[in-house]
Amino acid sequence: MKQNVILEELKIRLSKAGFFKPSTTYYAIKCTIIILSYCSFYCLALYFSEKGEYSQYLYIILCALSATLMGGIGHDATHNVVHSNRNINDLFGIIGFSLFNGTSYRLWHNVHNQHHTFTQIKPGSPKKCDPDLKDNAWFSSYKESGDRKTGFVRKLHKFQGYYFPVIAIFYVFALRAEGINFLIKNKKILVIEILSVLVHNVLWIIIPVYYFDINTALLNYLLFTIITSLYFLLLFLPNHAGLEYVKDEQEYPSWKDQIQNSRNIRLRKIFDHFYCGLNFHIEHHLFPGVGVNNLRKGSKIMKEFCDEQGITYTEVGLFDGIKAVLGNLFNIGRYLRKTKNKNV
Repeated sequence: MKQNVILEELKIRLSKAGFFKPSTTYYAIKCTIIILSYCSFYCLALYFSEKGEYSQYLYIILCALSATLMGGIGHDATHNVVHSNRNINDLFGIIGFSLFNGTSYRLWHNVHNQHHTFTQIKPGSPKKCDPDLKDNAWFSSYKESGDRKTGFVRKLHKFQGYYFPVIAIFYVFALRAEGINFLIKNKKILVIEILSVLVHNVLWIIIPVYYFDINTALLNYLLFTIITSLYFLLLFLPNHAGLEYVKDEQEYPSWKDQIQNSRNIRLRKIFDHFYCGLNFHIEHHLFPGVGVNNLRKGSKIMKEFCDEQGITYTEVGLFDGIKAVLGNLFNIGRYLRKTKNKNV
């Protein structure tokens, strides 16, 4: 009960700073700018592709950056921040993920909300876990995950820090594959998403193949996907990598865990919008329903609050955040090289 009182006192302090003000106008302006920019860059990319000029690649890169920013809007729609109407939120989520990036918004919505509910909880029956910590064939993000690997996969993960940059550029391809598989299984209820993904592929594959040739179309789409992959990973990977995990006996992370198991990225104010507000990841995880334009307002208050309560508030520069991601992968790789397989 005492902890809830402390949290309510924090909310009062944040409220006085305008932290919880609606962000509808901000998102209306930001979405308009991103959508117009994306459409302009796409048309310019087609125009210069027809002329065979290298400037086409510049506009494809700008298109990819715009698509990722719209994906950031989709992320915020997951938390019902973009608009007070849930259906309008979902519409912008579909535009951000399905139309602009060719994957499933609903799948992202489901997985990401589970991540927020079970942040930094490692897999273990019978409780649920953070989906970002589930075992996969390419990486082990903590020791127990590495210990469960056997055979070739275990040998591979010993060097995961070295091959990570190569795998990273295909991240959005993996998102699309998972998203399309999800849409096929739920095709009767996700018609708008399916149509949006089809339009995405018409814009990036069918039209370029029709006007140019398949090699040009695939090369342009590959460049587009590599840039979106790197941008998405830059936004999301540094937020928790290498930080503490929730204790095994806990079913849910406490609000203190949400603070201590997240990492802020120190950036100048102008970059808040390009980092989709995720540089204030501590504030975002504690209050996911707050708009990007308000997160900075609460940062100083959150720091003071954490200092008063003796809670760790982690904030680092962007390069240190990237180093934390790579450092965690290398550390687990070294651990696997030094230990024998416990499952043999």
